[in-house]
Order: sequence, then C-alpha cells, then structure tokens
Amino acid sequence: MAFHQAIIIPQKTLISLLPLPINLIFAEYMAQSVLSKQIRLFALSLALFLFFVPIVSAETEGSFSVSPLFTDILLGAEEEQNFSLEVGNTTSEPMVFRVSFVDFGSLNESGGIAFLGKGTSFQERYGLASWISAERDVVTVFPQGKERINLTVMNKESLSPGGHYGAVVFQAAKEGEDFTDTNSNVSISPNFTALVFVRKIGGEILDFQYRESIVRRNLFGIPDKISLRFQNKGNTHVTPRGRIEVRDMLGNIVRKGILNEESGRILPESYRVYPISFISLSKAILPGYYHVSGEYRFDGEENFSPLPEQKFFAWGVSLVWLLTVSTLCYGAFFFRKKSVLK
Repeated sequence: MAFHQAIIIPQKTLISLLPLPINLIFAEYMAQSVLSKQIRLFALSLALFLFFVPIVSAETEGSFSVSPLFTDILLGAEEEQNFSLEVGNTTSEPMVFRVSFVDFGSLNESGGIAFLGKGTSFQERYGLASWISAERDVVTVFPQGKERINLTVMNKESLSPGGHYGAVVFQAAKEGEDFTDTNSNVSISPNFTALVFVRKIGGEILDFQYRESIVRRNLFGIPDKISLRFQNKGNTHVTPRGRIEVRDMLGNIVRKGILNEESGRILPESYRVYPISFISLSKAILPGYYHVSGEYRFDGEENFSPLPEQKFFAWGVSLVWLLTVSTLCYGAFFFRKKSVLK
C-alpha cells in the first residue's frame, strides 16, 4: 500500500493513497465550503505545493520515517492492547515530532483513504482516534537516530465490535521551533503517518461479495488485464485473495493472474476495484473463443467462491488465421492452375 498524493476538499481532508508501502502525507483541515471556486483551486494548488515536496527543507538533507506503516490489532476480552512505533530521523539536526490521532475511511474504489473529521457516519461507526493514547505527546529524535514510542488502544465498552481505523500522525519541527508558521494560518510542518487497523471480536459481520468485472483485450482480442470490483457489506475490513485463468478453445491455460498480490484491504461498507495483469504462460495462437474464469475468497475463509465465467472471441487471431488460410488456398489454386496450363 503506497501513499503519496494529498487532496484537500472543503469540510473534510482527503488523502489519496496509492496502493502499498510508501510514506503517508497528512493535510490539515481547510476552510468550509463557503470558499469560492477560485479560492478552493488556489488552496488546492498551495496544498499540493506544500505537501508534495520532500518532507524536509532543502537546507536540511535527510528524511523522516515511521515503522511499521501498518499495525493490525485484534481486540478480545482484554481491557487494552499495546503497540509501538519507531520514528527515524536521518537529518543532521535534532527533530521534534508532535503526536496526534485522526480517523480514516475509504476515499475511492482504487484503495485511497480519507482522513475524516468528526460527525461523519463512517467516523461515528468505525473511528478509532478517540480510543488511542500515546505515552507522550512529543517525541524528540536526534540526528541519524531512532526513537520508539509506545501507544495503547483502549478496549472500552463504547468501542463497538467490528473494524475501527485510525492514523497516528507525526508533525515535525526542528528543535526549538514552532510546529506552524506564526505568520500564516496554514500549517507548513511536514507530516507523516502510520495506519492502525483494529478488529474487535464478538460481533463482527463478514459479508464480502463480488460485483462486476471489466476485461481489457489486446489488439488480437486476447484478454490481458481484468479489473474485479468487490463490495464489503460487513462491519470489518477484509483482504481478498484469488486467481484468474484464461483458456483457449482447447482448454489450454494461456494466461493467469493473481488477485490482490499487494494485500490491499477493503474497509467496511465500501467498494474496491482490484486490477489484475495477466502473465503469459503460452502463445495464444488459436482462433475462436477464449474463456476467462477464476475464484476468490478473503483471508480467514477457507473455501473459494467461483467468479462468473466470461468468453471473448479472439477476432484478431481469427483474422490472421483467415488471411493465412486464404493466402495458402489462393496460392495452391494459382500453382495448380499454372501447372494445368503447362
């Protein structure tokens, strides 16, 4: 799950995370929707400028990091669950990181996430920030050093069974400096984030369903890529698995693909599209129909469910065969006629 690009939208901050492991960037809340279109465009451009640059200034070479980027926690009967994160600083100066928490949910069907404000329906059902605490609010990391911080997920009665999602946000500043520019209302301090996925047992609902697929074919009509769309109607996140095959008219497997090699999750009450590129196993040279079939499941489920089979006519391959056969027949007829005339 990689994460780079920040998108700011009035009333809630959205962060687009491209699939799988890279650093996260956190954007501050901006003004309400009373802003004019021109101001919103300016704010978006400013945000992209501020947040899509390296997370340390040019005068301070190096970077910051947090590990692990993703933490999975299973809550049972225990009152709390502890975990830790390690913050790294490869710059030449001591850095101070302020620790805060924010809830997140799905941004879109490609696997992006949105950092949510208070009062959204998803945040009220699946938020986690209110149940996370840290041993300290500020972490100081010396040059070329690392510092570990301990955190706790509090398993209170108010935390309902199912999935809950929160991000630990580290806002950076040089030692002795403020976290924000005192001459501006806009935060210019770099931020990076670690995501926490909690599943509280004792009432989880697992309802994961296939919805549709889109097959892309090459110039010869052979399927070379497929996108599968799934819906999670349950109350906790799931990680789908599966495999796809492409067979020719004789049943030979000519292409195969693996569903979700990057282990991307789908959050509750949301959709997600998983693109799959096929690997070629043999030459697809036969004309006629090619069949795409497969099966899927999610982590924790043993049995696979079949995907609807689809078939596609390889018109390009068939056309090549038709032209080849026609040429051979015409050549045979021509030479036979020529030999007869002799």
